Amino acid sequence: GNTTYYLRVSGLTPTGPNNWLVLGSTVTQYVPNFYWISSGLSNWQNAANWSLASGGAGNAGIPGPGSQAIFDGVGLGSCTIDTTVLISTLTINPGYTGTIDTSSSTVTLSSFKINSRTFTARNSAINVSLQWASYGGQFIANTSTVTLAAPAGSTVTLVGHTTFFN
Repeated sequence: GNTTYYLRVSGLTPTGPNNWLVLGSTVTQYVPNFYWISSGLSNWQNAANWSLASGGAGNAGIPGPGSQAIFDGVGLGSCTIDTTVLISTLTINPGYTGTIDTSSSTVTLSSFKINSRTFTARNSAINVSLQWASYGGQFIANTSTVTLAAPAGSTVTLVGHTTFFN
């Protein structure tokens, strides 16, 4: 979101009233998109697998809080999530031909969007707080737990079709 900061400046004159000036500035928070660019099987935690542009150069870091992880048709290699993940959105777009495997890592997201391929949650805790969207592809839960829990005063939106078993 945007944050606006105000600064109120005053000047005193020996014979007159105070002069006030209000300065404002709006700061737009930058939310980086990280694109998976690996051509073969590799780990989430390897910074060389991530770019800030689709098909761009690697070593952009690893998606973290507030960022978005995108799997598109450029990085085709499969991804093993080998660490706890806390990001804003995980998107699997058409054209991605790999699979994503959580192994036993905890994955916490605001939004999960699967449009193609396979997301395998082997033995993980998957936490989603705003949107679960399934337009295609396959979500395999195995022995994982999926928790859809919205912050107070909001709801989780379910889009598309996913069957959950308990």
